Amino acid sequence: MKKTFYILALAAIALSCAKEMETSNPAVSGEKVTVKVALAEDDATKVSLSEAADKKSISLAWEASDAISINGETFSIKAGFTAHEAEFEGNAPSGSSYTIIYPGKYADMTAFNARSYASQTQDGNSSTAHLEYNAALEGVSEYLEPKFDPSWAADKGGTLKQNGVVQLRLQLPSTVTSVTSVILKASSNIFPTTNDEGSTKTDRMTLALTGVTLPSNHILEAYMMFSAVGVTIADGEQLTVAVVTPDATYVRDLTLSAQTWAGGSQYTLQLKSFNVHNFDINTVADLEMFRDGVNSGDILWQTVHANLTTDLDCSSITSWTPIGNGTFNNSDYSVAGNTFRGMFDGGDHVLKNFKMNGTPAANTPYGFFGILDGATVKNLTFGASSGDAGFFKITPSGIMEAGIVAGVARAATIQNVTNYSPMSILENTSTGAAYFGMVGYVMGTAAGRSLLDNVDNHSEINAHGGSNTANGATGFNVAGIAGFGNSNASTVINLIKDCDNYGSITANTGRVAGILAACNTRTEMDNCNNRGNIINDFSNSRIAGICVILGSGGKMTGCSNYGDVIAKQSNSQLGGLACLLNNANVEVSGGGNHGLIVCDQATYRGTLIGNINTFQIGFADRLGNSCV
Repeated sequence: MKKTFYILALAAIALSCAKEMETSNPAVSGEKVTVKVALAEDDATKVSLSEAADKKSISLAWEASDAISINGETFSIKAGFTAHEAEFEGNAPSGSSYTIIYPGKYADMTAFNARSYASQTQDGNSSTAHLEYNAALEGVSEYLEPKFDPSWAADKGGTLKQNGVVQLRLQLPSTVTSVTSVILKASSNIFPTTNDEGSTKTDRMTLALTGVTLPSNHILEAYMMFSAVGVTIADGEQLTVAVVTPDATYVRDLTLSAQTWAGGSQYTLQLKSFNVHNFDINTVADLEMFRDGVNSGDILWQTVHANLTTDLDCSSITSWTPIGNGTFNNSDYSVAGNTFRGMFDGGDHVLKNFKMNGTPAANTPYGFFGILDGATVKNLTFGASSGDAGFFKITPSGIMEAGIVAGVARAATIQNVTNYSPMSILENTSTGAAYFGMVGYVMGTAAGRSLLDNVDNHSEINAHGGSNTANGATGFNVAGIAGFGNSNASTVINLIKDCDNYGSITANTGRVAGILAACNTRTEMDNCNNRGNIINDFSNSRIAGICVILGSGGKMTGCSNYGDVIAKQSNSQLGGLACLLNNANVEVSGGGNHGLIVCDQATYRGTLIGNINTFQIGFADRLGNSCV
């Protein structure tokens, strides 16, 4: 009955009053009345699922924000309540049959039954603040002294529905210090998604975890609510308990006996001895199985630690769907659908003859991976310096984020990844914004920064903006390493470090650069080098050896350009390091320009910086060549 839960030994969710009381309903509809409700303190209804010892449990207590509803009338808690006894005041309800619901925000059974269990988040280890007890006395004949107890409900001609809680006490390996989510996944659809008897059922319950740092004993204590419908489990049901951490997913498989998790009760699951959830990719068929598993929406596939064990000849792949084929909204930075959240370790192996030829739908990132969401990709090579038939070719059909490694890296890490496969956008009738490179869109969130570390491109890039004639953030942003860098969290700074572009870039787009086309916000480049020539045949274009634009929080340290930066059309802006410094808190220091700046008819051009609005700059120590 309460949103506040206290940890107690040998107590559980048990809702009944200390004794029966004679009641009647004398008030006239609309008059102010007081309703008295009490909670039991000690009834032990806890059930252990496995390996239980020294278990804790939870019991309920009233709090100052509580309210109940009776036939749609809201009753607020009065001062002077104790943990287990409280009075509520409101207008007397009409009718002779009553539905009494906690919490009071659910005005009727339609609202109560629609209460969803799909999204649950626990903030901190052992926290119960997220738990919301739901209870509904339906069709009872009295309301002045109700009891959220099945026997009382039956005596008054009605029924009681109440949700339940699963407590997890999980002993994790000593190497685990933080956890991001925990999942219960059954072998069949056993978990109702709402309080409705006709509720759709799913095979899993997922609890997101924030602010969880494990104590020295490495025990995770987490709580999941389940539907008032209850959970019916057949004999032999397989249940996987998965714990997702920043480094790996740990799993434990159980075989359950026939049982029912009844509403109104708590069930404790205490486990130890977890294994890392691995999947080895030995063949192209394994690679496709991995992709299809992630794109099926299965959380265990989406958080798996995948290991490429050998070089793969991918010439048999005739059509590629990205791993994590969800959608990305670059207006509010949200993702939907399937993403990859685990780890992919290439083991320093090569994907050979890999032909990725995509026409992605609008807002559907395209690449080997579509969306990396908190994931890690490392130690992987695409193609070879010679004798490889692989390529990466995109035809936009709307707003697009595309990169041979990933379309979107969202709070993700990409390390030690090299590309030799040519990348191109040769046909484009879309006017939508586009972001293109080895990674299309690099995104930092409150969950963390994105890191590109030792990501190198050796391939040529050909990109044409076509119908998109913009040169700003909504234009066509093309670079050797990443198209766009952005962070929607003021304290989160993306980092692109030790990344080199060796490939020549031939473009007809609004923005083009060797490393990062646009540092929109809070993205740093450290010790990055461009060694490829950049030629842009686009009127009013923006071109730079390292990064076109540094916006708020942008920083460039020790970066150098060795390629020629060439504008072929009028009104262009170009610079050896950056085209435009566009905010008071951007910084450029170290490094230098060693390439030609070919700037016929340019509006702004510079050996280092083409156009400076506001900035803090420590001048580079090697200036190199001036404009030609």
